Amino acid sequence: MISPEYWESYHEQLGALDLACHPTSFIPRDWALNVADIASEWVEQQFAAHIAGRPLVPAPPELDPETMVACGQLASVLAEAYQHPVKLDIDVIRYNEALAKRESGLNDSHEEALLAKFPPAERLVLERPSVVLDAGYRIILWYLPGTRVSWAPACEPGGWLYAEVSATLKGDRSLSVIQDMQRPGLISSAALRVMHPQLYRASISTHIELGNWAAKQGLDDMCRFLQHWTSVYTGAAIMCNRKSPSHRDPKCPPEGFDILTCIGGYGHGVMQLTNLGIELAYDPGVMVSYSGRLVRHGVQVAEGDRIVWAWFMRDSVHNYARTPRTEYAKYNLADFAIYHLAQYNQADFIRYRTL
Repeated sequence: MISPEYWESYHEQLGALDLACHPTSFIPRDWALNVADIASEWVEQQFAAHIAGRPLVPAPPELDPETMVACGQLASVLAEAYQHPVKLDIDVIRYNEALAKRESGLNDSHEEALLAKFPPAERLVLERPSVVLDAGYRIILWYLPGTRVSWAPACEPGGWLYAEVSATLKGDRSLSVIQDMQRPGLISSAALRVMHPQLYRASISTHIELGNWAAKQGLDDMCRFLQHWTSVYTGAAIMCNRKSPSHRDPKCPPEGFDILTCIGGYGHGVMQLTNLGIELAYDPGVMVSYSGRLVRHGVQVAEGDRIVWAWFMRDSVHNYARTPRTEYAKYNLADFAIYHLAQYNQADFIRYRTL
């Protein structure tokens, strides 16, 4: 069951975010991003149907069976996470103001000072799909175990690939690399459409503007790469068996959402979000999304092979394309009252445990 206020705010927000026009309607039809937008819209529809308890919407014919299954699973896990909100005492706006411009998260003494100023009220371990909110109901984190990401690039253990037009994608295999990334790129787009619709549309506007600029400049390689790029994110990294001590990503906008997905044959993994006082079960098939600037994060994984897809965007790219900066994504207050109350009305409704 979902509150009537949800549907009212849902459609009001969708209309308000179009900024005088619907940017997705201007995606060139021969761009792979057009199919990603179709899939993203379907995931958004499935997500809303799951939450409302309504019949699911048939998949669009443009999706192949494997993509359709992955998108359907993603929508289901997103809906389960939305129904399990975890509210913290931290105010992310004030917290962001306390951070230096290029905060790396590697200075332990500075991080301890931040913890003293913004101490977590309790320490939590999340093991099931959840969405974490700040004191003002701004969404900090989407935790999505069980998304069943099942594809992997060719990657030697210990190596890593960083995809960007200025370096990796200038080689002879550049186009094949982008095509190999199309399905995970599509999934990242679909996830962001639900997590932060405004940022999703803003990023599409950026892609379109970059495509127009590249065509005017005669940059044929960039035009060709954009034609096959399926993600609304402007950057991606693929990391194999890479250690990840606690750190921040200072170039991530505070209101943004990076997306990490992890696959492999390793044992139990743990992601530590030290400034939030949260640990996540970081097992194969997990998807996690947060602002890498606001959330200090690190990963501990048992022995075994693992591959992480990291999708990110830079505000400098949006600024170059003159795309307006977005606001923080916010959770619906009426829905929070419903789902938070359910925690105390169902004996078997356990969303998290305290350390």
